[in-house]
Amino acid sequence: MRVIPEIDIMNGHCVKQGQGNSQYHEMVSHSPRKIAKMWEEQDASYLHIRDLDGLMNSDVTNQEAISKLISSVTIPVEIYSGIYSLKEVENMLNLGAERIVLGLSHTNLNFVREAVNSFGADRIAIHIEGNRGMQGVSLSEKFSISDMIELMKKVFALGITRLECEGILEEAFSFSPNLETVKRIQREAELDIIVSGGITTIKELELLHDAGVYGVILGNALYERRIELKNAIELFDKGVIQDEL
Repeated sequence: MRVIPEIDIMNGHCVKQGQGNSQYHEMVSHSPRKIAKMWEEQDASYLHIRDLDGLMNSDVTNQEAISKLISSVTIPVEIYSGIYSLKEVENMLNLGAERIVLGLSHTNLNFVREAVNSFGADRIAIHIEGNRGMQGVSLSEKFSISDMIELMKKVFALGITRLECEGILEEAFSFSPNLETVKRIQREAELDIIVSGGITTIKELELLHDAGVYGVILGNALYERRIELKNAIELFDKGVIQDEL
């Protein structure tokens, strides 16, 4: 199971995202590239970068900070930002990003298809949000699990193999029932599922590993030292093959 650190960038800085729907973000470091280097030194083999300003503004915002971060490490980096055009995808790839993460809705499936045709399915991943109902790039568009699985099958048909699910494990009730949702998506959509949000303990990582989840993205749990990255990699991600990322 891949263990992937997340770096959230706001106003050029690395921040720790607030809880729930809070817009408050706590400063972690003025230098995202130093944080990236720190995770690389702790044996991370891949990095997930979120441009929070870009996601809010529907436009890539922290390009300079992202560029400096990518050039500071030797491991692959993927970018999740407000990317809605082929030109923006191309710009991020030209900066050295390994993969671009795109939000998904019924209305932008054609854009995803164009991105795959232009840059290759291995350079594109798909992101959905689980909190407040399954959501894609449109906050007003919610998917039932069945509808979402049908949409994911269309994504798989394009050649995309990676689905990043954010917030599913933060849904109400408890971790375990929502883990069943993750397993159903994984089983029926035939995608490599990467989960983020709501993961706070090594025990939860163990449950995800045993469920056959392809990977996890860790953010706050690392910055709050509830999970030590090097330990998690040793337990679940040792011997990762670089080409598989």
